Amino acid sequence: MMTFEVTMCIATVADAAEITEVVRQAYSKWIALTGREPLPMQIDYADAVLRHCFDLLHLEGRLATPIETRP
Repeated sequence: MMTFEVTMCIATVADAAEITEVVRQAYSKWIALTGREPLPMQIDYADAVLRHCFDLLHLEGRLATPIETRP
């Protein structure tokens, strides 16, 4: 059985560049199909992290996904 280290934390402005990179990796494949950047790629995450709560899921020490939560 394989085990993985999974951790979560709350994002800060310092995480914005890493969030942007993960989002670009996840959504860039859709540009050719739609002819434009998907909305998640157009967000200023430095600003979004200040206005919304983002939980960050790390797998083996690397950011796997940001999870935006709103009340």
